[in-house]
Amino acid sequence: MAGAHVIMRDFQYVNASERNRWAFVRLSLESFAEFPSDSPITSIELANLLRMLCPDFPLELVENTALLCGESDEHPFHTFLDATLMRFYYAEFFVSRRRLCCGLSSVPWFLDASAKNQEPSVP
Repeated sequence: MAGAHVIMRDFQYVNASERNRWAFVRLSLESFAEFPSDSPITSIELANLLRMLCPDFPLELVENTALLCGESDEHPFHTFLDATLMRFYYAEFFVSRRRLCCGLSSVPWFLDASAKNQEPSVP
């Protein structure tokens, strides 16, 4: 399996480079390909599945994505997984656009690639 270098690595490592983020996205999609696509799943359940690949994957990132997917507590599995992985992979871009457009200096740690040395909060 290509990209296996990110299996069971901490979030700081997985998020450290575009190559690592892409490897994690591919690994996640391959790992969960057999899950029924329309099965409902919550933020906590999806975070727990992603933590099988990255033990400290931030719940906050998944919860933030859930807000973008609608007001329901549950979302179709593959739609929610794809949205979460997209949010994860393009986080650096989102942060730079947010700073440019809104002039905001603070963003959540999990979206800020410059905050690689920060520890995640324990949910």
